[in-house]
Amino acid sequence: MDPSETTGRSFVVNSGSDELTEAQFDSLYHLPDSLHEEDGWPVPEHYFMMIDKMNLENELSPSEIMDSLKLDDLPFVERIATKQIVKINHESSASLASYVLRQVPVIMFFILPIYAFILKLFFWRKGLYIRHLVHALHIHSFFFFIMMIGWISVLIFGEMANKIIVPIMMAIGAIYILFSFRNIYGVKWFWTIFRFFAVGFFYSITLSIAMGIGLLVSLVFF
Repeated sequence: MDPSETTGRSFVVNSGSDELTEAQFDSLYHLPDSLHEEDGWPVPEHYFMMIDKMNLENELSPSEIMDSLKLDDLPFVERIATKQIVKINHESSASLASYVLRQVPVIMFFILPIYAFILKLFFWRKGLYIRHLVHALHIHSFFFFIMMIGWISVLIFGEMANKIIVPIMMAIGAIYILFSFRNIYGVKWFWTIFRFFAVGFFYSITLSIAMGIGLLVSLVFF
């Protein structure tokens, strides 16, 4: 996606669809049931081609495209998935990117308790779970603050800030978290550094999985 694109489709599902002749396009409606079952899941591949063809050559609304696809013939899950592809593909890149970014705070809200649980595992003698939850909230609040400074600098100074200021802000955030571990939990520097990297490793995995699931769920309800 190109977030600067405010018109047109968000992405091209199948770049070869514009090469289909009308006869080939019509034949996609009459594929044997055996091919329907083997033609990709949850959205059959030939439906991707049909969606692209109709988007490229006709200014049809999502509801008109859905009617043309005869989705009633599909199983429930494939029908829902195909409808979402039609709706998402009809949006501009800027609109879709804006929608995706709006879901990030919601996803982070659910990740916070998981991060606190990871802290509890590595500092299990350092207080109740609620203490780690408050610490997790503090760390994330500070990190969002410095990320905001980085984003503002990119808007003002452009690509130069993205290469210089943003990495500096990220380094400041990492150092701040390291010192917070040391000051809050009072462990020796060696174990502070070790747990800093261990917590970061497990959190990065958790964050990646949660973001993937969260964005997938948000697109289902787009």
